[in-house]
Amino acid sequence: MDRDALNYIIQEVEKLKVDTKYNFDYGVPGALTIDYYTQNIHFIFVVQGTADGSNEEQYLKCKSLFDYHGVLNGTKMNWIFVSSNPQLSKYSNVLIFDQYFESMIRTFEHGKWDTNPLFNNVSNVNNKTHRFLCYGGVPRSHRIIFLSKLVDSGIVDLGLVSFHRHLEKHEYIEICEKNNFSDKFIHYLSNGPYKINDDEYTLEKTLNYMNPIWDEYLSPNPSHIQKVYFNVSLETSFYEPHLFITEKTYKFLPCIPTIVVGQKGVLSRVKDLGFKTFPMMFDESYDEIEDGDSRMNFIFNEVKKLCEMDEEQLNDLYLSCRENIDYNLKLIKGDL
Repeated sequence: MDRDALNYIIQEVEKLKVDTKYNFDYGVPGALTIDYYTQNIHFIFVVQGTADGSNEEQYLKCKSLFDYHGVLNGTKMNWIFVSSNPQLSKYSNVLIFDQYFESMIRTFEHGKWDTNPLFNNVSNVNNKTHRFLCYGGVPRSHRIIFLSKLVDSGIVDLGLVSFHRHLEKHEYIEICEKNNFSDKFIHYLSNGPYKINDDEYTLEKTLNYMNPIWDEYLSPNPSHIQKVYFNVSLETSFYEPHLFITEKTYKFLPCIPTIVVGQKGVLSRVKDLGFKTFPMMFDESYDEIEDGDSRMNFIFNEVKKLCEMDEEQLNDLYLSCRENIDYNLKLIKGDL
């Protein structure tokens, strides 16, 4: 009966894994491989939330499984839910582990970042050819909406902007009809994808976390950074309630002023991790705006304001961020 209970839990977790709403791995603590571990009568079962963040519903679903079926040889199983979502820290058996933040630290430890001589020039205002950097990556609704604002306002050409995936005709028609996008933007979108010369790494490479390219993916591209004044981070999540932050934000904080098109509370979270942000360049009250559309408009207006700003004034703002950038770099390198 106990072994049946164990098999039942494994089967149920497997079902959750193939359901996009509940994407889990389970495994040995530390390794987080797809496996389970027994020693004598002691049993440890680790459930890892989806790489794109986990929410309370996912945790409670697992808790229900273990509450009703989590007994092995008469002993209740020990289990841990691993998540990058700090909102789940109120539960005693949740381990908060931010894989993107931890992986980025490892890239510093491996000497992957500031060894590149191009980093010596990132603060030189004479190298600036564009106002901002914006990696579009995989099409998501909030990224497409933000890109539409850049295009319709005419400031898209002031940035180094990428949008990797070419949308199928039915995809962009559906998205555009839903959001009532302009003909100008529909034309722009249909002519994608857009890349920045020696652009970011390909999706096929970056999705393999065990690939050495993953270290490169977590490193900023200095040839892009030295050409711009600030970065617009188009995060993975925006409208979702569970907080999730990726390398799209983390990897830029130690090298360039960054504004985040992300969820409410992103800046608060990175400050909790020790980072300094850039209130001298951006009005960061956007981080407290609950409504997604209002937050989106506020962030865009900040970007637009900087794009319309006198170059000398923008130079001064950029240089005023240098102290915080240096601090963040020392934080990641453990030099504070």
